[in-house]
Amino acid sequence: MSTEFPAINGRRLSHASLEAKLAGALYTGFKSLNFDDSLTPGRVGGTHPVKEGATIGEYDANCNYEMLKQHAAVLRKALAALADDGLSYGTVLFDLFASYVENGDVHTIEVRQCRIMKIEDGSSQGPDGMTEKHTLFLTQPILRDGLPLIAAAQR
Repeated sequence: MSTEFPAINGRRLSHASLEAKLAGALYTGFKSLNFDDSLTPGRVGGTHPVKEGATIGEYDANCNYEMLKQHAAVLRKALAALADDGLSYGTVLFDLFASYVENGDVHTIEVRQCRIMKIEDGSSQGPDGMTEKHTLFLTQPILRDGLPLIAAAQR
C-alpha cells in the first residue's frame, strides 16, 4: 500500500478538476456534484444485555448535482431520446462517471444504472446563472476509484 502524498504546496484536486460523463456524454456546467453512501450494521442481541454481534448492515447511497440550466436542458433531452416513448426521461437508466484530474493525480466516482428521481428548479434575483438540482435514484453501489463500500449482490 502506497503512502506517498503530493509534494508540499502542490496543486490539489478541486471542483475545477471535475469532468463528468452522464449517459456517455461529457457535461460541464456543474455547480456541485455530491455523493454519499453508508453501510449501517444492525446490532444482534439475545437475552443478555451485551450484544452478541452485528449484521453486515444495510447499504444506502445518494447522489445529487446542480448544473447550469442550459446544460441540464441538454441532458434532459438526451435522456428523453433514450426513453421508449422518446419524451419522458425519469425512468431512463444511465451511468454517471466523474473524474478529478490534477497534475497526473486521477480520482474517479462511478454511479451505474441510476435515474433522475427529483428535479428542483426555480429562479431568484441576483447575478448567478440559473441552475437545476437533480437527485438520482441509485441501483448500484458507488465506486470511488473503482472500489465500492460493499460489492453489489451477485445473483
